[in-house]
This record gives sequence, structure tokens and C-alpha cells, in this order.
Amino acid sequence: MNQGTTETHWMPRFVRMPWGRSWILLLGPFWLSCDSTTVPLPEARIDFDFPGASLAYAQAMGGDTYRIGLRDDTNATTKLWFSFRVQEAEGRPVTFRLEDVGTATSHWSYRQPVVSTDDGQSWTRITDTGFDSTTFIFSYTVRSNDDWVALSPAYSFARYLALVQELGTHAEVAAITEVGRTLGDEPLHHLEIRSQPQGTLPAIWAVARQHPGEPGGSYMIEGFLRWVVSADPDAVTLRERAEIHAIPFLNPDGVLAGNQRVNLVGLDLNRQWANPTLSESPSIFWTQKTITDYRDGGGDTRILLDFHSAPTARVNFFYYNQEASSTSALYTEVRALIAEVQSLNGDFVPLDDNVARTVQGERVRGWGFTALQTHGLTVESSGNDVTYGPHNGEQMTPERLLALGEAVGRGILRELFPG
Repeated sequence: MNQGTTETHWMPRFVRMPWGRSWILLLGPFWLSCDSTTVPLPEARIDFDFPGASLAYAQAMGGDTYRIGLRDDTNATTKLWFSFRVQEAEGRPVTFRLEDVGTATSHWSYRQPVVSTDDGQSWTRITDTGFDSTTFIFSYTVRSNDDWVALSPAYSFARYLALVQELGTHAEVAAITEVGRTLGDEPLHHLEIRSQPQGTLPAIWAVARQHPGEPGGSYMIEGFLRWVVSADPDAVTLRERAEIHAIPFLNPDGVLAGNQRVNLVGLDLNRQWANPTLSESPSIFWTQKTITDYRDGGGDTRILLDFHSAPTARVNFFYYNQEASSTSALYTEVRALIAEVQSLNGDFVPLDDNVARTVQGERVRGWGFTALQTHGLTVESSGNDVTYGPHNGEQMTPERLLALGEAVGRGILRELFPG
């Protein structure tokens, strides 16, 4: 925009409207009478109409400050995730005021959103943050004409599909099959990594992304799978002793809708394992059927992993089954596994800072015991920073999340498949 002009101009103006797309271009005259003064810049475009986006509203307040609000999940009242794009504003300092987030300063006080200029391939933290009564405030200088801003490093369904395609080129991957479809007609893939006919060796099963607003779970299972198919000597040894099965993306519908916790009918999928249905929770129905068909065909499962990310936590940790409601042998073995994983990666908390809970059959962790008589282990990554270890005070990064998944694989080799 030219400066110092003495002409009178009208300019297009972007405003938030209550219908259609998340922003529209208002073409009516917006007159500025300028006499040797700077012509104000137009408002930035705040776009939240793309797969995985989530905001209830975005409204300009003037001075490159914007009011934004959280959107309820589909058919539910849960909310937390936000994801939007800032367009046509490169080089401008902007401030966002996320309103009505409650008084939970225990987690908003240490949150740092992220921004990507390469469509989610890499993320940078926004460190200028604060909390004022019920409003979370963050500011940064826009880095491109299409910045992607999110609560934490997003892991899109498109990235997952690219990963599946890439893994399919590895000779170590014996099969990738579609075992069912979601309510939104998205595919559920079953990845088999094995060197022998199915069922010959004991198995590791892994699932992830039941909760859409927990992208850390997807990063961890990607790190686990990338390590498993690698030429690393430990990975080669694990493939010689076990077969690995994964259904890595259980709630693509929720991710594409920009939800925090539920699928398209408002169900938390990690509460559906006791009685999944095709009409409301087909992701769990088909995943469960795939695993039980393996069991009924004579397959032996040594552990069922479930990768998550605790959205308000500041720790990377495990949920595991209590001794009293599982068995002493499994309890002793899983604690040894957790200790081994922590010794491999200090981003995990020490053994006794993890959480043992009663067997709960409606969740993956409990169903692993009730249906398979084996370990159900929930891996939880921090949705924020950590307060201990080699990265004390540092926010989690995609690279460190990938490394957590690898450490889980190495620990399983050492404790469950020692040779």
C-alpha cells in the first residue's frame, strides 16, 4: 500500500460473517480520505474453513488484534483444539485474544501455540503469551502470507496418508489392508510388519489418534513405525522375534472436523471398546474385529499399545493396569518395560510417576487385558512442555515426539522379546 498519498481511496475489507466460509471479501466502498497520511492496511484474512481447522469465530478489534473463540466438538460440548490460518499479513505483528477459556490458569499459563509457514512440515513456538481472567492472549509477527496457527504441532490426516504410502514401499511391510470405513467414509488401514506368515510369531498391536486434538499420539506412532521398518540392528532383531500390527489413525473424521475429543456423533472412541457399533463407532468395531480375528486364528498378542497426548499435561507418561485387576506377572513385566523405556529416553517420567489404574474394558488399555489377557498400555505425550529431565522447561517438539515412539519400540524388544 502506498504511503503519503493525497488521493481518496476505497479499499476491500475482510470481515467475519455468520454463514458460509470463514471469511468473505466485502466489496462495498470503504472510504479513506487521506491527506499526506498513511493508508491503513486491510485486515488480515483469518481462515478456519479447511480440513482440521477449528474456531467458533474470528473478529477484528483494530490495530491487528483479533478476538477468537473455541468451537464445540461435533455433537458434543467438549472443546480445546484450535487451528486457523493467517493470510495476506506477512511481516505484521498480530495479537489474538482467545476468549471464554475459563479460569484454568493451571494449563493456559504455560501454553505456547505454534505456527507453520510450510503447511505443517515444521512448527515454531509462539512465546509471547499471557492469561487475563478468562482470555488467553498470544502475539507474534506473521511470517508468510499463509501462516498456519494451531494449539500444538498439528498432525493432519493428509500427513498420515502420505506416511502409509511411504511405508508401503518398504520391503519390511508385508501388507497394508483396509479393514473398514469410518462414519465419514474414511479408510482404516491395517499395517503388518512381519518376516514370517501371519501368526507365526507373537505380536505387538498398536493404535493411535482416537482423540483428534491429541496430535502427539500420531507423531509417536509414526516414530515407532519408522523405527520398526528401519535398518537399525535392534529393529531388525525385533522383526525377527515378533510381528508388528498397527491401525494408526482411528478417528480421521474427528481430525478433519477439527474436534478435540470425539467422532462425528459426539462419542469418545476410547470409551467404546466394551460395545462398539457400526452405526456409531465403526472405527472401534472394525479395529476390534481385526484384532479378535487375529486372536481367534491362533495369534498371540504380547502387548496392545495405544498412543495419546494429554492435552493439559506437562509430562510424557504411561497408564497401565493395576496388579489387583490384572495379574501379578503382567504387572511386574509392564513396570519393568516402563522403567526400560524411561532409561532409553529421559523425556519419559521415572517409573513411579506413571499411573496404574484398574482394568477398564471400555478403553483400549483395559480391553487389552479382558479380550487378549495381555498388556494394555496407554502412551501419553505432553501437549505442552515438560518439568523434568534433559529438556526441563522446554516445549515438546515433533522430533522429540517421534523419538518417544522409537523408545517404546526399543523397550519392548528388551523386555518382552529379549531372545
